[in-house]
Amino acid sequence: MTDEVIDFNLNDYITIRMVSEVKIELLHCCQNVDIYLLKDNEEYLLGMDILREHMFVLKNALKKALLNQLQLHSSITEDIGILWNKCLQSKPGLTYKEIKGESFWVGLMHLLWDYKKFATWLYNDADGNIILHITPMYQDHWTGEEDEEETNDRAYEKWMATKYKPLWTTILSPAVAKAWLFQAEDIFSRLQYTQGYGDR
Repeated sequence: MTDEVIDFNLNDYITIRMVSEVKIELLHCCQNVDIYLLKDNEEYLLGMDILREHMFVLKNALKKALLNQLQLHSSITEDIGILWNKCLQSKPGLTYKEIKGESFWVGLMHLLWDYKKFATWLYNDADGNIILHITPMYQDHWTGEEDEEETNDRAYEKWMATKYKPLWTTILSPAVAKAWLFQAEDIFSRLQYTQGYGDR
């Protein structure tokens, strides 16, 4: 069976690729697709989720970014990936807001996808540029020993100090962002129709 491939091209050399085992029109509502960054003859798995959800998140983020409405919260004064790792490790000093009775870190409004090793972010910088930023996530090291929490914490601090480095950061031109938005909206509409959903 040939995979269905959806490419969001940045240029001739770098692509965000979504891969499905079946054609878009035949996708079950709960069927996952994989998202990859293709760059420098390497591929990096960025996400694994329902295509409709991927498109919903992407199109909404692009709409806001094109209007310069995706500025980082004032509390995000260092790399968003660093703060995301702190959030995952339940470190103090982060800013949260309540949504529908649940508390969420303010940086999550910029998260497109995350899966295992990487998180992908979209936001406007201080000049209104649209930034696509991919950052690594610390992989917990649980030992099964009595002091495993302290051991994991030490390993995390060492990883952050010596190995943390964003995978890739780029500015999306308005033309590319608009092309991606058009593509995402088209795919989302097709899925809405074939999977029997109303407007969202």
